[in-house]
Amino acid sequence: MLYSDVGSQYTSKQYQKLLSKHGIVASMSSVGACLDKAVVKRFFGSLKHGWRAYS
Repeated sequence: MLYSDVGSQYTSKQYQKLLSKHGIVASMSSVGACLDKAVVKRFFGSLKHGWRAYS
């Protein structure tokens, strides 16, 4: 699964065909719904920066 924006480069037929060819499913937030993927972004941010305790 690939999480992305709804930009024209990600929604183009050519790009979608390429994803499909490699068995990748696209997941996009809807226009104007910036919080759709907040949980996923937070999760991957935690992996990238390590698990830290915040006080």
